[in-house]
Amino acid sequence: PCLTCYSNVISSTLQFSVTNGGKSTLARKLKKLLPNCTIISQDDFFKTESEVLVDDRGFLQYDVLDALHMDKMVARIHSWMANPEDPALTKPPSGTDDDQKGAEDTFVLIVEGFLLYNYK
Repeated sequence: PCLTCYSNVISSTLQFSVTNGGKSTLARKLKKLLPNCTIISQDDFFKTESEVLVDDRGFLQYDVLDALHMDKMVARIHSWMANPEDPALTKPPSGTDDDQKGAEDTFVLIVEGFLLYNYK
């Protein structure tokens, strides 16, 4: 995983080399532990089936960047970076421990997907 810190903003990128490798599960578990955490998942940016290329054997090519609206995903990341306090994006998990006092000023973004580092 890649971890980047900007003042009171922490951005983490989860990328594993295989589909079904546990990226989303790990991200959801981290979100439960971290106040002010937002997850942006590459899975939410797949194009519709009619927009995805088909190979010469008739299989849809979901494992290539052209199957994703990466421009929209990057725009979503930039939107979060501009306003990580947006209540529609983040809210502290219930039952947050008292030892996390002061953490309400820190915002965490987890970006997860299997082709993240392949995009320009």
